Amino acid sequence: MKPGKVFSHVGQAFPGGAYDYVIVGGGRLGLAVAFYLRRAIPEARVLIVEQSGIPSEGGALLHARGVWHSADLPPGKLAQATWARQVWQDPEAETGTRRPHDPRFQPVGWARALNVASEDTEDHFHGEGLALLEPQAFLSKFSPDAREQLGTLLDWSRIGAVQFDAQGGYGSATSLALSYGYGAVRLGADLLLNTEARLHPGAVELRRLDITPRMEVVVAQTLRVPCAHLIVAAGSEGPALLESDLGLVCPHGRAYAQFPRLELPPAAGIPVISRAGFTVRSGEGGFRVLPAAAPGGDPPEYQPCGGRLTGVPVGVRREILDELLLSLPDWPAFEGGALNLGKTVVDVPGGWEARPRGGWPLWRHVADNVTLLLGGLESDRLGLPTALDLAYELAGIAGRPWHDV
Repeated sequence: MKPGKVFSHVGQAFPGGAYDYVIVGGGRLGLAVAFYLRRAIPEARVLIVEQSGIPSEGGALLHARGVWHSADLPPGKLAQATWARQVWQDPEAETGTRRPHDPRFQPVGWARALNVASEDTEDHFHGEGLALLEPQAFLSKFSPDAREQLGTLLDWSRIGAVQFDAQGGYGSATSLALSYGYGAVRLGADLLLNTEARLHPGAVELRRLDITPRMEVVVAQTLRVPCAHLIVAAGSEGPALLESDLGLVCPHGRAYAQFPRLELPPAAGIPVISRAGFTVRSGEGGFRVLPAAAPGGDPPEYQPCGGRLTGVPVGVRREILDELLLSLPDWPAFEGGALNLGKTVVDVPGGWEARPRGGWPLWRHVADNVTLLLGGLESDRLGLPTALDLAYELAGIAGRPWHDV
């Protein structure tokens, strides 16, 4: 099978021509659907259009939560999530791409600390393969260093039970995306980088970008490419792009997510831990603090801006600060100087995230030969199965790999 081509800058002549599938968005889901389309329909011409440079260099994907666990899944979704975890653990087995220096999935376990009240455990104890443990039984599973650090992160006197998934853990969404990207190109998909896409019925207008000596981003070339089927996988920008260019109203939200940091060296093997709406996981030499996300998203006119804590400007938005203050009795670690809230918004890792209606990744045909593909908050668990399901639906393939898991 002849590999595809990567057009990274405007100096590389793009031949154009008609494509069977044009995928707008080179994130994890866009690259995955391109990979599965080429694998399912080897003769199909597939083009991926990405506005940035190498996929994973920007956008929400760069700061994706990267957490997997089996709790609170909808009925019938456990098999899909389990298959996604298998891909997390060994992307090479799925995509044929070996990237030995990429960070691997860390199966350190996932835990949610619960209150003493029995109704609290009943509300949260869903899913299979989960254990409900007493705090001491949970802590005994880890090394002395990990136990000591868990003791400094949480106030265990307020915890009555722990919901534990030994199969849980965390990984790098960018590594997963690049594995699918390399795999898609190897199977014959073309990848056009640094290019804006504007949508037309039956075609895509490609605006190839360049940077002037004065560091200004300009449109250096405009092309029009006919396509038989358009897949919009542009994350939080996807619904707005469909509405502005094609007049297709897709009522989905978006929100600006931020992830403060705990500047503490993680102990080896410490699990992902959730409590009082916050999840803390190892990453980048410290801990990433993942706040709870409101499913409705931000108002359309919202612009990311920091808040003020005791009169001092910080980079974390006010809504997260309010939740942080409420969670201090549960998270003693948030009270010390190790919690890095930044001085401006740019100091706090984050990005715009899609909010699919219902909260779960989805694909939906919004017009003849036009499909919206959205990941959102649950992309780590169900994004890849959603992308594969779309590709197989378009290819007319009935079976799904998770049926055999």
